[in-house]
Amino acid sequence: MSPAPDPTTVEPMSAQTVLLTAAEQAEAATATGKYWHVRKLQKRAIHMLRNGQDYWLVSQQVNEQWARPDGQTWMGSRGLDSVPMSAKDGVAWRKDGKPNGERLPARLEKDSGTDAFLLCDKGMSLKQVQALPTDPAALKNTLSRMLPPEKPVPGSLSRDQLVQGCLTDLLSHLPAQPKVRAAAYRVLAAMPGVTVGGKVTDERGRKGVEVRTKGRGGTADKMIIDTRSSLVLVTSRTVPGIPGVPAGQVYLQVGWTDAGPKVPALP
Repeated sequence: MSPAPDPTTVEPMSAQTVLLTAAEQAEAATATGKYWHVRKLQKRAIHMLRNGQDYWLVSQQVNEQWARPDGQTWMGSRGLDSVPMSAKDGVAWRKDGKPNGERLPARLEKDSGTDAFLLCDKGMSLKQVQALPTDPAALKNTLSRMLPPEKPVPGSLSRDQLVQGCLTDLLSHLPAQPKVRAAAYRVLAAMPGVTVGGKVTDERGRKGVEVRTKGRGGTADKMIIDTRSSLVLVTSRTVPGIPGVPAGQVYLQVGWTDAGPKVPALP
């Protein structure tokens, strides 16, 4: 398969151009293996108020999942040291004795449940995920029906904004068929409020394009997409009143593999 054209060479970039390029690559993707495997670095902001110090730490944990086509699933995790969110936070953290936050021991467990994947906050099996529609309109309707009934609550997210969250999950780490992932990108490309932030390099040195969506109350979700592979490299959310990124995932490996489950290694 020849490399995809780089949409970032087109100025100005549009969200539609970037997402439709990713859709073409997703549709052409092929992969085989015994396990669906996701390895990600999970980050969460922790507000610390201790010993007269007020600062923020970033809690870090490696999470991995292996799922076989027969539905058997393994979950692994390894806690990492927490780090100060900024240089200013680092000064207060050192004055507080450098507490490590919430580091958890490494583990690997076999999951006895059948609904190993969450989509629109609903548990789904691998077979159900792979049976999602490949037509963009049908996929959007399916995701919308999976959401709870609409309630006219002031300040709540619109239906499209909720579907955008479902699409982010589907594209970043669920074992959807290539044509389903392509349909998800096409649905996202047609939605209002989706913008491109430009070319970026993530913390692992990987190059991609930043795609943003806005929620209510000033929240903003961000994806970094490698348009040449259609893989999502990073997802994150910013919230008013909380510095930095209060929650985010860095996707280290996503796809089918023959390598079996093991206790997660350090990233």
